[in-house]
Amino acid sequence: MSAGSGASVSDKCIETFQELKLRKKYKGIIFKIENEKEVVVESTSDEPDFDTFASYISENYQDKPRYVVYDLEFELSEGEGKRSKIIFFLWNAPGSRIRERTLYTSSKAYLRLKLNGISADVQINDYDDFATVKENILNSK
Repeated sequence: MSAGSGASVSDKCIETFQELKLRKKYKGIIFKIENEKEVVVESTSDEPDFDTFASYISENYQDKPRYVVYDLEFELSEGEGKRSKIIFFLWNAPGSRIRERTLYTSSKAYLRLKLNGISADVQINDYDDFATVKENILNSK
């Protein structure tokens, strides 16, 4: 754990991220802080549709902050093929306690350091933010 960090990062987080990035084994990963001490993998997802995945997060984590990674695939214009960008989200759930949000915010930098290959890093506060992020990423292809 780094000085100033709120929580350490389990090796499983890094392994699971590498499986998403290099082997395309997953489309998304949800991380949580366990016992206010360690970032762990809560679940993985094979959901290919970003909007469906975003809906799942906003509906099931209304009162719980989480870290979320998603491998967003998109088509380039004029038949140039597909590309993907790995996006890191700090989901700051609207109904979560301030103490939880503070812990997630203070631990974010250390987790991000461990996950090499992130294309964008954003904070999301509600479902509409997901759509804005997606639009911005697709417009910056």
